[in-house]
Amino acid sequence: MWALKGVVANPNWLPLKPDEVLYDFDGPRIFTVGDGRGGQFLAYQCGEDRGVRRFLVVRADLAVASALTLGWCDVWSVLNQPRGWIYDVSPEPEPIKCWDVAIADIPRAVLPQQGVMVYPELPSRVTQSTAAPATASMNLPPPRSKGAEASRLY
Repeated sequence: MWALKGVVANPNWLPLKPDEVLYDFDGPRIFTVGDGRGGQFLAYQCGEDRGVRRFLVVRADLAVASALTLGWCDVWSVLNQPRGWIYDVSPEPEPIKCWDVAIADIPRAVLPQQGVMVYPELPSRVTQSTAAPATASMNLPPPRSKGAEASRLY
């Protein structure tokens, strides 16, 4: 896997158990997770090596998750934030290590291209010139209720 630039963080600050799986292929690849204190996050699998899966985790409320699934924004727009966390997760699945990172320090090749939607059947509504980070100022749909399909990490 690619080398990280970041500050080691306690991997237990966020239980990386999916609340809602947005994309699953041999295990969740994109999912929402809550911190138990009202904070909401989006996890995106950005690497895998010898059974260890690497996830980029960024702040994203339930309205952002709804915007992704409805095709109102692309995955890159949500991930494109100043900072996030990288988690390495074992096959069990248990967090192995966590880093606080600048998103700009993550190799661009492991992140989705601008305009890539969470589901391939959704038309891209984002162009390179209009792509911007998903923020609270976006006009997003109301959040969806949590689905029952998010019961396991792998």
